Amino acid sequence: DYQHAEQCFIKGSKPEMAIAAYKEAGMMQDAQRIAQKYRPDMLAGLVGGASSYGNQGQSGDEIVQQAKYAEISGNYVNAIELYLSVTVDHFSDPQQLEDIWEKAVDLAMKYQKDRFEEVVRIVAERLKDIGRGDVAASNYMGIGMYEEATDCYIELHDWAQAEDVIRQVERTPDLHSRLRRKVDQAKKTGAGATDLDPIDACERYFKDGEHERMFDVASKHSAELLNKYLLKYSKLLLKNGQFATAVTAFVQRGTPIIPNFYPIYNHLALEILAGP
Repeated sequence: DYQHAEQCFIKGSKPEMAIAAYKEAGMMQDAQRIAQKYRPDMLAGLVGGASSYGNQGQSGDEIVQQAKYAEISGNYVNAIELYLSVTVDHFSDPQQLEDIWEKAVDLAMKYQKDRFEEVVRIVAERLKDIGRGDVAASNYMGIGMYEEATDCYIELHDWAQAEDVIRQVERTPDLHSRLRRKVDQAKKTGAGATDLDPIDACERYFKDGEHERMFDVASKHSAELLNKYLLKYSKLLLKNGQFATAVTAFVQRGTPIIPNFYPIYNHLALEILAGP
């Protein structure tokens, strides 16, 4: 009974005996637990890298716990490897995976600077694979990989962020021109817009000022979606004083008999009647 033996060793002020027993039995988590509490000087020798323990059928929680022990003992090389050894096979929650992998990035930045760029690359690729393209882009930006960051934003149809990357590289003419062409081409071709949910596509097109594409997607989806974005668009035009453009939009897209539109119709009528 290992638990009973542990209690006896602890009471007898012999925690190293408990550690040795657990180690011999291959119960490394228990050995590390005892070492952390009673013999921290022995902890470093109990924390193996991912190659030692992380690939022996351990659960994600067990690997993360080992990584934490490695951190406590100052064994940052192994801690990084252990955090990186966690995969989608261990956890299905993207946020949990992101948090674990970002720990590897943080440790590399603080204690293994020569590996920082390598770790960031590894984590960024994994983040893209689990649908965290925005976080991957931020990581790429952190190590000056602007083109890779732009690719992430293009895949997300996040044109505002893509444009922000382009602005940040204005002093590097070749890169600036290359990214400018890439983003413009992506906008022109739609860059996989068919993969987007229609509602998400309409919202992105609205934010990016690509209103014709917005209406094209909305009209193909449903009258309800078309009316929703016709209302948003007309409100935007009124706010900017573009009354003639608003009238044209209604001529082209129809004038829904819906109460939400009535104040807009009244506003336009007053502006037109008051005009020269």
